[in-house]
Amino acid sequence: MPFRLFLVKILIIWLAGGSVGQAHEALVQGPEAPPPFATYKVTPDTRGRFLSVEAEFKIATGSFYLKDFGQLDSIQWYADGKEIRVSAKRTKDLITFSRFPAAGAIRAVYKLNCVMQPIPGYRKRLIGSPNFILAREGLFIGIGGSENSLVDVRWILPSGWQLAVGGEGMIPFSETQKTLWVAGKTKQFFEQKIDGKIFKIAVLAETSDLAAQQSVVAVKSVFQYAWKYFGPLQGETFSLAFFAEGSIGGGTALNYSLASEENLVTSVHEMLHWWTNFRAPAWFREGVHTYIATKLLTKLGIVDPSLFDAALTSFLQEHEKVVKREGKLSSLEESSENYDRQRGGGDMYGLMPLLAYKLDREIQALRPNAGLEQVFAAVSQKRLEKPDLFALVKDITGYDPGPLFQKYFSVKVENPSDLLK
Repeated sequence: MPFRLFLVKILIIWLAGGSVGQAHEALVQGPEAPPPFATYKVTPDTRGRFLSVEAEFKIATGSFYLKDFGQLDSIQWYADGKEIRVSAKRTKDLITFSRFPAAGAIRAVYKLNCVMQPIPGYRKRLIGSPNFILAREGLFIGIGGSENSLVDVRWILPSGWQLAVGGEGMIPFSETQKTLWVAGKTKQFFEQKIDGKIFKIAVLAETSDLAAQQSVVAVKSVFQYAWKYFGPLQGETFSLAFFAEGSIGGGTALNYSLASEENLVTSVHEMLHWWTNFRAPAWFREGVHTYIATKLLTKLGIVDPSLFDAALTSFLQEHEKVVKREGKLSSLEESSENYDRQRGGGDMYGLMPLLAYKLDREIQALRPNAGLEQVFAAVSQKRLEKPDLFALVKDITGYDPGPLFQKYFSVKVENPSDLLK
């Protein structure tokens, strides 16, 4: 997401309970496990310009596909060691391959290009640098109908690199699509058990010691709070990696893995996506989300209360950048719809957190013991449902948000500072 806020510089007290360890684990199954239907060998370019993948398949039937997000540079197919020509058809982000021989071992050798500069509008699918590779689900060729079958994943890394997020060994193919993959030069690993769940943090090279330490403390503290008040999650392992400021353009999350620059609001925002209801509209998933992340940092004492005001100012500045970048002033309703359709919608990180702040104060003025955090918890606990957010706010807090949204959400806000009053 194009989300750049402020880097908080404060002194903090290290949270107890963290332990140093390796941030990845081999997911090798026991001796009774069936052999994998595919083996993948992933080799990053030492400069981070591309990933090379060699995939070997034990079966030659079925529909081969690659969700590459437009990053595929080249691919060669082989049957029993001889190069073959196959048919390829692209549908948006997905390529399907067909016309394979009826029998024989199939092998594919392909190269995926990395994005080297995190500029506005790019998609965080495959990012590279001389120090790391960050990949999402568009990395491995799959076969239709075999998504739950085991595959063997292996990484061949440059000297000094480690696999920070993601696992090697035997895993179901479906799991390869549910995690980020981060490999690179690292400076620290942390592993902690919280309520029996494994919480892993990798700090990559080039991060500043102070900012990375602050971010590690923040996500540890907020994770424990969210687990208690927003509800436990179904996963067993939760992994994240911290990157240097400016290296990936904010943060990104996938299932129970995430990557974030060493920025407190960004890292907490991304981690809270583990609880976010994916069926809620963008203005809640992103805008309210950003406000709650900022509020929790203050509530838990991770940042000084005076820095909360600095965050509000940064939201105003972000709004100004969005209007300039998109070339127009949109209503928040338009911005939310555009975001869901991947057509801009940057005000989810600028103006929408300010409306969330206004809504929170309106609720508290009516009922001092209530607030937007309670609504966030309720939406998180209903993450598989499509909530009626206005009805939910009114039911939980007694406040009707309709008039407020009519004034600031459905029409263009000419004076955003009104939301701070």
